[in-house]
Order: sequence, then C-alpha cells, then structure tokens
Amino acid sequence: MVVAYYHMHVNRRSEISRFTRINTILATSIGEVPGSTDLAKLREAEKNALRSSVRSYQIGAVIYKGKKTLSVGHNKWKTHPWQARFNTRSVSLHAEIDAILTAMRFDHALSGSTIAISRMRSNGNIGASFPCFECMNALSHVGVSKVVCIGVDFNPIKVNL
Repeated sequence: MVVAYYHMHVNRRSEISRFTRINTILATSIGEVPGSTDLAKLREAEKNALRSSVRSYQIGAVIYKGKKTLSVGHNKWKTHPWQARFNTRSVSLHAEIDAILTAMRFDHALSGSTIAISRMRSNGNIGASFPCFECMNALSHVGVSKVVCIGVDFNPIKVNL
C-alpha cells in the first residue's frame, strides 16, 4: 500500500489519479470500517481544517486514543524543522506534522494512537485526505498505529500502519 502511494508522488500529475485509485482500493481491502468514535473524530478534524490559513485546501488532523483527543493540527504556510526531517520538498507544514508537534509539546505518548485526517476543498466540499508518504513515515515513527481518512470515493476508511 505505501509503495503504491510513494510512486504516486514520483510520477507525473497525469498519473496521480490512477495511483490514488489503486491506493484507495488497497487501503479499503486491508483496512477496517471506521466506528462511531472514528467518524466523530473525523468530523472534529473537519472542523479543525477550517482553522487553516491555506484556502486552496484546508486539512485538519486529530490524534486520539479511545475517545480522548491527544492533539489537533491543521496545515499552515509556515514550515518547521521537523517537517523538513521527513519531507524536504514541502514549503508548508502538513496537518499531520502539526498534530505530532502539538502532542510533543504537551508530552503525550502517541504509541497505539489513531489519527483522523479531513480535507476541505476551496469550494467547501470534502476531499480525499489520505496522508502523503512522508507523513506516513512520520506517523509510524512516533507510534501512531491507525489512520482514519476520506478515500477517493469520499467514503471514510481506516488503515493500519
């Protein structure tokens, strides 16, 4: 699954949709159906995405264990050295990294936690929100074990890392 997503970023834009579809099919086949807590946290991530200053695509993230929210984050135009550690070509701070940094600021242990990621497009509709390869590496590095996000078919999916 991660290999297919990595190739998505390497190839030209014309092939992005093809690899995104492959990734969603793989994620759906190995993932679980999100529960009610997961869907509630996905809605919380959606509300958090609206705090983003990046108007073309607003992304929000919520890291949680059980029903307890550990951290929230949203994408920003500024960057951070921790972002550069995993992604050297990005000029913005991704929501997933922002949520990790917020959790680190409050000394929350993230092992075994889940992250919910939601994306709002510029027209106000929900968009696909699967994390990039670099954010997947950062999430697994800090111990996040599951990702709940919106697939390309606009259905919520839950994927094990």
